[in-house]
Amino acid sequence: MPTGSSAKKDSAKKRTREKKLADSFALHLKPKQIIALVLLFLGVAGGTTALLGFANWSSENSRTDEQVKNAVEAAKIRETNGGAIVEQDEDPDEDNPYWAFIKMNLLNVDLKNLMLTNDETKGWVQVAGTNVNYPFVQHDDNEYYLKHSFDKSTNSAGWVFMDYRNNANMSDKNTIFYAHGRVDTTMFGGLRHILYNGWLSDRANFVVRTSSPEKNGIWQIFSVYHLPTTTDYLKTNFKDDNEYAEFLKMITERSAYDFRSAPNSKDQIVTLSTCYNDRERMVVHAKLVKFN
Repeated sequence: MPTGSSAKKDSAKKRTREKKLADSFALHLKPKQIIALVLLFLGVAGGTTALLGFANWSSENSRTDEQVKNAVEAAKIRETNGGAIVEQDEDPDEDNPYWAFIKMNLLNVDLKNLMLTNDETKGWVQVAGTNVNYPFVQHDDNEYYLKHSFDKSTNSAGWVFMDYRNNANMSDKNTIFYAHGRVDTTMFGGLRHILYNGWLSDRANFVVRTSSPEKNGIWQIFSVYHLPTTTDYLKTNFKDDNEYAEFLKMITERSAYDFRSAPNSKDQIVTLSTCYNDRERMVVHAKLVKFN
């Protein structure tokens, strides 16, 4: 057995040999090889992080899909005839979808069942030709439902929610709905594609239907566009009809498609806002044509 002194010497010699071996290894590596090793290490670490991120994303999607399914079952969605028609200065051309929309059935949703899951449920929103068909909620800010699902569980998929500044009875000039633009087209993800997926070729798609305790409505889409992130289209209050008319003119002229249907200062509108990419927003506006 080596003495304490000899053991220290052996240990020192071992460290010296290991250092020389490491130095020799490093000296024999070319700069490109060193870079490759670093990238390999980072790639392994990054790949692990990416896999974990994908697993979490997939899990959240599954939970969101389950909540959507449960909400549709609980809502007991029905359609009803009748309703009051909002007077419009519309093109008499029979091809204008307005004349079909005023004959369309209204949605009638059982919100009481939905409120058993979420007491902040305010109504239902549906956009023709897309998978937007969800209950909408309203919190006391515009942040909570970016990271919480319908049952209020933490979920980065979020949920569809009404602007906290809006009256829940949908009596404002501009009622605003938000949701994430998910790549799997859930929430408002489908709206990100309507400019180039053939949606615009079918005029029957140009309609939004909503249901709330106070008002079931049919809304005709008059403007769709994406633009660099701004908040100028997110106004809910206007000092007078002139200011509101200027606002309507601005958002109508922005449209990437001519719907041949412009609102006036007496109209109520709904706005659907989501992300188009990291720097832009996708926006849909529709005016009220019928309600009960």
